[in-house]
Order: sequence, then structure tokens, then C-alpha cells
Amino acid sequence: MGTTSSGVVGASQPARGLPTTHLDTMYATYEDQVLDHADQDGNLSHGDASRLLADHGFTLDDIYADNHGVSWWHLDARNAEALLAWLGY
Repeated sequence: MGTTSSGVVGASQPARGLPTTHLDTMYATYEDQVLDHADQDGNLSHGDASRLLADHGFTLDDIYADNHGVSWWHLDARNAEALLAWLGY
């Protein structure tokens, strides 16, 4: 299936950089795939957050330089929804 031009990823291809532990899961959106990698509190590991940002040309330092109006507390915890909001999703 692969990645479409809109960035939606099918079951056969994980998002670039994210772990491949959920290959049997079909995702409706890129956001769903990212959220599936979050822990029970909705936060990504340091590595997953770094890969998510790197896939979009950013680093964790970039979110601290300009929070784009997103909650510092959530960004500091690497909250998946907050990081996606920071990226414009």
C-alpha cells in the first residue's frame, strides 16, 4: 500500500522513522499512527518524538525555541497530540 501523497500510511508501510511493531494495524490517518505509538498517558518516547519531528525537518530544540502557542507542559512531556498540533496537524 505505501505512503500516499497526502502522507497517509497504509498497513504495509509504517511512517518513516517510527517503530514497526504495529505493522498489522491499519491506520486511517498519519495522526492515528503517531498516536498509536504513545504511552498510556499520550506521550511519545524521546526517540519517537525526535523521529516524528525529524521526519518534518525539526528537532526537539525547535519546539523549545518557539512553542507555536502549544502548551509547554504538554510539549515537555512529548505529548503526541501536542507535537502533532505543533506540526500543524
